[in-house]
Amino acid sequence: LIVDYGDKDGGVRHVLFASTNGGFVHLVDSETGIELSAIFPESLKHNISAYKNKKAGALVYGMDGQWTIWRHDGNADGRIDKYNSEDFVYLYGGMRRGGRNFYGFDVTDPERPQILFDISPNVDSMFSHLGQVWAKPTLAWVRIPNYSQPVAVLLVGGGYDSNYDADVEGRGDINMHSCSNMNVKCGNQVFMLLAQKKAGVYRAGDIVWWSSQSANSNLVNPDMQDSVVGRIRTLDEDGDGYFDHFYAVDIAGKVFAYSFSQTSNKEKHKRD
Repeated sequence: LIVDYGDKDGGVRHVLFASTNGGFVHLVDSETGIELSAIFPESLKHNISAYKNKKAGALVYGMDGQWTIWRHDGNADGRIDKYNSEDFVYLYGGMRRGGRNFYGFDVTDPERPQILFDISPNVDSMFSHLGQVWAKPTLAWVRIPNYSQPVAVLLVGGGYDSNYDADVEGRGDINMHSCSNMNVKCGNQVFMLLAQKKAGVYRAGDIVWWSSQSANSNLVNPDMQDSVVGRIRTLDEDGDGYFDHFYAVDIAGKVFAYSFSQTSNKEKHKRD
């Protein structure tokens, strides 16, 4: 990804974000090629010895996922000013084959990135069946109860369960961050996570709404039995800036269409 940070010392600054199986997200000045900073998540510490000693054999996966950027120029001056509290740049994504964490990073200052949130199955019981997030997160806007302002959220499928690899011959190169229960697939859910730093009682990375087989989810969907791996797509039917529907597909080929009312905050679902 390349992000326009606007004018800097009379010139234009573009920052390149590149994630690698070496485990880093690199932030690079796209004009000079100079690395401004790099992010190495704690969840990949176990790979350091493998990186160091690797000669041949199974591939070691790191930051293997796809990323979504939210660039917000709050005062509309064409530049991202790290000293202006209205400006920010956030980066969101999963690790794909690298693991089952899902990250949000505050990269408003590309020389000093910060963690916005770090989600994994160990964080909360609601994420216990989170799989490997392969797809690019979908940034969208909704209205939530008891909060007057529009809210930015991320729509994220539950991800891939690498136990599916057992059906594929020759998959000896897989870094097995898999679910322990072969009978219950991970990733059979969809999440709506808070993308901004806070909104009412919610903080960045909190679940605003989710749907799965779990009785604890906001909308129980017994048909959601397999991993939701692909990107979730939204549809704004009336052009008001808020999505009215979103669509998710699981690895077994089932399509789920969720419809939302932004006024009554009621949800329903159907399966095609």
